Amino acid sequence: MDLHPSKLHDVRGGVQEHINTLLMRYNEEFGGVVMCVGNFTVLSNQAPVNLYFPLFRVRVRAPVVVFTPQRGSLLTGRVTKVGTDFIGLLVLGVLNASIPKASVRPEFTCSRLAPLEWRSQKQPKHVIRVGSHVKFHVDKMQDPGGFFSIYGSLKAKGTGAIDFVGAGHLPRPPAEEETGHDGGEARQPKQSKAAKATKASTPHGPAHAPVSPVPATTPLSTVKQPSSQKMGSSDKKAKKDKKDKKEKKERKEKKERAVQ
Repeated sequence: MDLHPSKLHDVRGGVQEHINTLLMRYNEEFGGVVMCVGNFTVLSNQAPVNLYFPLFRVRVRAPVVVFTPQRGSLLTGRVTKVGTDFIGLLVLGVLNASIPKASVRPEFTCSRLAPLEWRSQKQPKHVIRVGSHVKFHVDKMQDPGGFFSIYGSLKAKGTGAIDFVGAGHLPRPPAEEETGHDGGEARQPKQSKAAKATKASTPHGPAHAPVSPVPATTPLSTVKQPSSQKMGSSDKKAKKDKKDKKEKKERKEKKERAVQ
């Protein structure tokens, strides 16, 4: 790192000032935008002075986070402005991105009335407006005057508003019910493998066997009881009938003996 001789009295301060000039700007040496720099260490004990330039060079070690998108990379951004010929976004909350009209699928058209929004003619519920989070492909990158910007594309299928096309590579939060994009009836979530395994391994033997789990939305009247419980109730009824017959027979015999 090259510093001005005026920083000799405070080398660490000079290094910090130089690092601050690198942040949020495209850097050819790193091949991307420097997002942040961690705690640094000055490795040089001596700094040779260049014969041709009024600067001295020091060696510095520091962890650096660099944003290096490539053409064709899939990014997400939040829409901050909508025009009739472009869609403006912020990537990572700080980097500007723009999607020109020529890079938007023909199925999308921009409304003529405020607030402006881009709506799909094939899927009317697919809308891109200010505040929408959009998934797009990187078309090209520019760095005019040190101000890095991204040009995106919505040509490919699967790109567009995340609330319609889905996050894709991002994990979706678990939900008890999911509603289709066409406003159809909600469908129940699929049963987990563990629940299926428990249901498959449930024995139909003794009365204390565990009962297979029942979804909360299933009416209790439709749940079939295990055959073991039915057998247990039948045995009790049979024993009671047998006992009643025996007592009735004993009373009859006792009455006949009394008559004799």
